[in-house]
Order: sequence, then structure tokens, then C-alpha cells
Amino acid sequence: MKTEGRRHILIRSPNWLGDALMMTPVLHRLREALPEARLTVLAHPWVGALFSANPEVDEVIHYQKPGIHEGWRGRRRLARLLKEKGFDATLLFPHSFESAWIAFLGRIPIRIGYAVEGRGLLLTHPLWMGREGKRTHQVAHFFRLLEPLGIRERPDPKRHPLRIHLPREAQERAARLLESLGVTEKETLIGMAPGARYGSAKCWPFSRFRRLAEALTKNGLGRVIFLGTEKDALSGKEDERSECSTIYDLSGKTDLPEALALIQRCRLFISNDSGLMHGAAALNIPLIALFGPTDPERTGPWGGKYWVIRKDLPCWPCRKEVCRRRPTCMEAIEWEEVYEAALAALSDASRRPG
Repeated sequence: MKTEGRRHILIRSPNWLGDALMMTPVLHRLREALPEARLTVLAHPWVGALFSANPEVDEVIHYQKPGIHEGWRGRRRLARLLKEKGFDATLLFPHSFESAWIAFLGRIPIRIGYAVEGRGLLLTHPLWMGREGKRTHQVAHFFRLLEPLGIRERPDPKRHPLRIHLPREAQERAARLLESLGVTEKETLIGMAPGARYGSAKCWPFSRFRRLAEALTKNGLGRVIFLGTEKDALSGKEDERSECSTIYDLSGKTDLPEALALIQRCRLFISNDSGLMHGAAALNIPLIALFGPTDPERTGPWGGKYWVIRKDLPCWPCRKEVCRRRPTCMEAIEWEEVYEAALAALSDASRRPG
């Protein structure tokens, strides 16, 4: 497809932070190829903040569901808005039927996406998954959406890194928060993300995160902050509370830009396969990624300095949200193994320039 005359493009963002971050190299490449185009991102509010400070994005539309876009009437309202905007084309990163249906109702002439979930007839340029597509990294999977626009490229982490643009306000708020906790700029800060939106099967036990944090702080290796949503908070779990004064549970106490700004301050980040894991990778923070039912070849860190820890059980990768096997593949990872990896990572980080 020729790109002449196709200058107002809607980017339907993935619904989750990790996928939205893995979309950013595609967004950057699209801006390079079409510098004069107007690029609008349609995203749920919880990932929309990721694009608000991005200079490559001209506008962010929040998909408010729940809210004014809930239900059939809400979707029609959103479709009318898209029609009024006069988009020439849309790239649909979610695989949902709903995302294609809203673009169809919005009369967007060119609708590009994967022909899954029975939505192929709603797309003008359907892409087929194939077996290879199910094994490739998510970034490469997303890059294929550019092909109907005449942009064919094999992505590489060095040439096509994940991108985060942090607003100065978020960085200042993060600095004030750390100052209020008594954390100085010279101190080593270690971040941990014990949650994952996909399901409990992806989560390393909270008790082991706590034990790891206590071992790191008691041995003088740094202070630890926990980040995530309110339900990830260790302080809300009676059996997981820590008496250590150098462990700070900030889960549910920051917005997304502030959490990313705190990660930027870390010397090391330890996380399940989650959106914040990809945030650390995008910020080039040394990272220990704990994997269970998902495949790091498909959704692992894209670039940066990282260590992946996982157990190769016969059922892997099951991709289940909840696992009834005992022990689960995440429970098979002992805290001592992660501690040793953290020692190696911190030692390596101390030798890095700057």
C-alpha cells in the first residue's frame, strides 16, 4: 500500500502496559517513515499516560471503559468520535473483535490488524498469524502491522529499542518521594515488582520477594522499594509484612509515570513477567526477570542488560493464568537463586560507566 495521502493515522494501543511498551518501537518507526503524518493513540487510561509525554504522538484519546464508552451505546459514541476525527488508517494492536468493530463503525478506510477472534472481515488488510508468528517476540509480531503501509523491517533491540518519555513532573515527584523516605542519590536503590496482571501463575510468591528484600538490605546491598498496584502491596498481607526499615512498600501509592521515574533511579530491578519489567528494560536498568508459564522468547525483555530465571518443567510453557500444579514453576524458583543473581547484577552494575 502506498502511504501518499494517508496522513491521519489512529494507533489502537494494546490494553496492558507491557504490550504498550513493546509497541513503542513500532510507533517510532512509523514516525520516521511518515514524519508529516498526524498520529493519534487510542488507549485505556492506565496506559494512556505512557504516550502523553511522547513527542512522536500528536494526540491521545482515552478509551473510557468503564465509563462513557461502556456498553453498546458507549462504543457507538466512541465510533462517532473516530468518524469525526477523519482518520485515514488505523493500526489495531489488540487482537480483540471489539477493537476492529469500533474501527469499522468509525468508518476508518484502512483497517490493519491480525485476522483473529473472527474479525477478519472487519479488516481491509488482515494479517495471518501462522505458526512462526506464535513463536516470535511480541515486538516483531507488532512490527508486521507496518507491512501494509510499505514498511518492511526486521526489528532489532539495538536499532529498535523500547521507548519511554518521562515528564519532568513525574521525575520531580519521584525525587521528592525518595527524599521523604530518607533515600539519598548516592545510595543503591533496588526495585521489585511482585505483581502481574495476567494472573497468579506468573507471580513469584510474595514471601520470597520479602525474604529476598530482607537479605539484600540486611547485607548492606541497598534499599528496596516495592512497586505495583494496590493489590500487590506487601503491607496489606499480614504474613508478608517486613520490620526492616530500609524496605519501602510503594505499591498503589504512585501513578504510572511516577513508578517509571522511580525505576529509573534504581540500580537493579527484580520482577515477574509484567509491565514494569518492560519498563525497566526500556529505561536500560539492569533487570532480573522471573518467568513461569510464559515464554521469554516471546514476551521477555527487549534489549538492555537482563538475567532471566525460569524452571524448565515438562508442562512449560502452559500460558495458564492459574496453575493448580504443586509446586508451580514459579514456586520452584528459590529466593537464594535470585539473591545470587542479584549479587552478580549489582557487581556488574557497579562496573558500568556513569
